[in-house]
Amino acid sequence: MKSTHIDLAAVRKFENMEFLAKQLVEGFITGLHQSPYHGFSVEFSEHR
Repeated sequence: MKSTHIDLAAVRKFENMEFLAKQLVEGFITGLHQSPYHGFSVEFSEHR
């Protein structure tokens, strides 16, 4: 019977790729939720 071995170096590369993919997706989703108010902040304008 043939035994199979897992290359740990290859597994580590995939772990890094998963982390990078997660960062890219989270950054993209965060960018979709931009404020409709450009150039001023409602909280600071009410503070005056």
